[in-house]
Amino acid sequence: MAAWAPWAVADAATLEAVQQKMVKNVSGLRSRAYEERLQELRMDSLAERRVDIDMVQTYKIISGFDKVNSDIWFKMKSYERPT
Repeated sequence: MAAWAPWAVADAATLEAVQQKMVKNVSGLRSRAYEERLQELRMDSLAERRVDIDMVQTYKIISGFDKVNSDIWFKMKSYERPT
């Protein structure tokens, strides 16, 4: 499972649950809601961080800082007809 972008919803929920448990163990924040703890610690949820990372990667590709080999990623399969 890729931790930065899990494919299955269950995997993302598992990773978020791990972060919730760790944030809860921070002293003095146990009685607060998860979102309040994150705000107090100046952290984002894992889902929010994945969106941010995706946006940065998209910017890099569009701006030419990160090259994408279209032959690998967008190669037409031999059984597909071009439209």
